Amino acid sequence: MSDPTISSTHTAAPGAPEEPLYVAAFPKDDAFWRVDWFGEVAYPDRYTRRTHPSVQVYLSKVTDLGFRANPQALLNPHSTAPAKAQTRVWVSVGTLMVLRIDDIWHRQKLHLSPEYTRETFKKLWVGRTTTDFIKAGLNPDKAGFLIPIPEHPWHMNATHSYCLMAKLPDGRRLIVPCIELIRFYFGSSEVDPEFGTGV
Repeated sequence: MSDPTISSTHTAAPGAPEEPLYVAAFPKDDAFWRVDWFGEVAYPDRYTRRTHPSVQVYLSKVTDLGFRANPQALLNPHSTAPAKAQTRVWVSVGTLMVLRIDDIWHRQKLHLSPEYTRETFKKLWVGRTTTDFIKAGLNPDKAGFLIPIPEHPWHMNATHSYCLMAKLPDGRRLIVPCIELIRFYFGSSEVDPEFGTGV
């Protein structure tokens, strides 16, 4: 069954490079949009999504166009429109394979996948004693949010979304949205990326 939220133009002649994929649910305007966060998984509209479960994607309009020369500018919370102005769209879970948090999209096509989103964590042990499932808005013992809002306001509209928190050897914490883990798993494994009926 085809995925209604992701398309390819497929106008290239045989043997020629294919046109890039585009996400039909993303804005078509001339603005640059950043994938901020992944929200809930649901069947938001059974008439247009048929039997596809969908995930809510939070997008922010990029306001600091200096990111094209210096992608690090996107780390500044003022590089995008305020979180309260986020655009929310539903995409089929099959679309997760081409989406990553912090990717920049333009006219429904991927424009930039910033290098700063890649990190290697050496000697990271993932197990029951080193990881916990938390909600993005967790404020343990009222000592401060685990994901600080001043540094990362982009999750504010999805504070009930689940994340995996891993303890790093140096005492810091690594917090990863669970949808990002699912996206990575299905995007990098040989398993058919379609969710089965039992999931």
